[in-house]
Amino acid sequence: MLVLKLWYLFYFASASCLQPFLPLIFRRAGLDPQHVGTIAALRPWVGLPCGAVLSGIADKYRIHSLILTACFTLSVCVRLSVSVASTFPTILTVILIADAVNSPTNIIVDAAAIAACSPSSSFSPTNTNGEGEAYGRQRLYGAVGWGTFSFISGIAQTWFHGAAAAAFLLYGVLAIATLVPTLRIPWGPLHAKLEEEHLHSGAGLREDVREGGQENSGMNVDGSGCSDGIISNSSNPHKEIGLRGVVSNRSRETSPLRHAFNGIHTAGRGTLSPQKKKQPTPPPPQTTNDLNNPPPLQQQRIKNKNFCQKLGVLLSSPEALLFFSTVTVMGYAVGTIESFLFLFLEDLGGSETLMGLTLTVTCVAETFVFYYASHIMHFLGLDGCLHLCFLAFLVRLGSYATLAHWKQTPWTVLPVELLHGLTFGLTWSAGTAKSALISPAGLEATTQSVFQGFIFGLGYGMGGFMAGRKYNLNGPEAVFRSAFWVVAVGWVVTTGVGWWLRKYGWIDHGSSSSREQMYSEVEMSDGGGRRGGRIMIERDRGEG
Repeated sequence: MLVLKLWYLFYFASASCLQPFLPLIFRRAGLDPQHVGTIAALRPWVGLPCGAVLSGIADKYRIHSLILTACFTLSVCVRLSVSVASTFPTILTVILIADAVNSPTNIIVDAAAIAACSPSSSFSPTNTNGEGEAYGRQRLYGAVGWGTFSFISGIAQTWFHGAAAAAFLLYGVLAIATLVPTLRIPWGPLHAKLEEEHLHSGAGLREDVREGGQENSGMNVDGSGCSDGIISNSSNPHKEIGLRGVVSNRSRETSPLRHAFNGIHTAGRGTLSPQKKKQPTPPPPQTTNDLNNPPPLQQQRIKNKNFCQKLGVLLSSPEALLFFSTVTVMGYAVGTIESFLFLFLEDLGGSETLMGLTLTVTCVAETFVFYYASHIMHFLGLDGCLHLCFLAFLVRLGSYATLAHWKQTPWTVLPVELLHGLTFGLTWSAGTAKSALISPAGLEATTQSVFQGFIFGLGYGMGGFMAGRKYNLNGPEAVFRSAFWVVAVGWVVTTGVGWWLRKYGWIDHGSSSSREQMYSEVEMSDGGGRRGGRIMIERDRGEG
């Protein structure tokens, strides 16, 4: 498993040297904040769909090695060309191409790592209990790479008086180092797993036909919709890598990866330890209470519904729409912070060393929260966690808005960055768990995709775009002040709408609470461990 550890280490180390500093590089190339915000808004909309399509092609034709090597190599070459781009149209085009090409890399490697860590895999060392080596132990090295080299990159840029060449040089050297483990990743376990899931899917379809055309919901053999502890869509087992690890909280090892998903998923967004497959068990007998209060979406099985119809069920659910509205507001704050915090620190006289150190602090904070996420969710409930995340966003944004008045030094930003543990770590953990609970049968992975699309697509893009306009007109403090009020109003509105929906029966509060309690109990019984680090959806906000 040394190959996977080295891949995560070098991949996220290279990304951390360049990705977080791109807004600074853009401004120094002559772009104004509005242009920076436009780039931030468009990147997720390119990376997310391209990652799904390219990883799906790799699955279908079993050409993971070819697509990974080609996409990663091409993306590095394209991204390095940013160093010679000087106009907004050129920079925008180059960045979007790089994000599109790089989008499947982390997704594919995550899938390979999860398969290789399976206890049944010959690549996975086993402990005294016969369990395979945890996926989180591999992904943890991504967190180490991100947190360490972002700081080193900041020091190098400060040493060379803000020269972007230092960031590009470190990125290029570490990217070349990443190619060595890339060419040696073991693909056998992943291909065997995909073939097994294909056979199970076919067997399930034939069984449905024998039972009179009952809908095949895409479940695996155990009927749970999970494979090795990972909620996935059988047609694309790593469509949403970011989900894996929260629902199966057996991953006690961390690996923050938040800036590696969308162009800036930091290292380690998700960690997961594969679980042993469970034998099929008969469903428990229904009680009168179960019949009177069925979960709103989780157990809906609509016969003869195609994918689009089932997606309509999800998007017409008041509970789901309320949740997606909630995370969109949070995504607005994330887009604002990630796109303009470094520009603000530079305006305050902060060095690249300080900026790199902020990333190290956020990496440590989110790792800690991921470790205890299941305990927090058990104590507060999922809705309680989301309220805590709203509060953390307000404190963080309010702190940025008044940072210039704190002892007249930008270094006071470091304590504020500890809140990233809540604004990303807990938001992501609670969000993926909530998505799993509201998803209709057969749309588990799709629901995760929709969740990620709202928070890191719609919300993130709106935040980056609107912050760019505000920065141009009123300056950086106004950016964070306006984002503060957007989040505050959004919190009040979504809370009020939720209360109204529960009051008039649009959302069954009792049923929802019981599902959350059941989820928390399952997680606690599984060890209450940490969800390894930045899950990635990768998100891969830019990093793909």
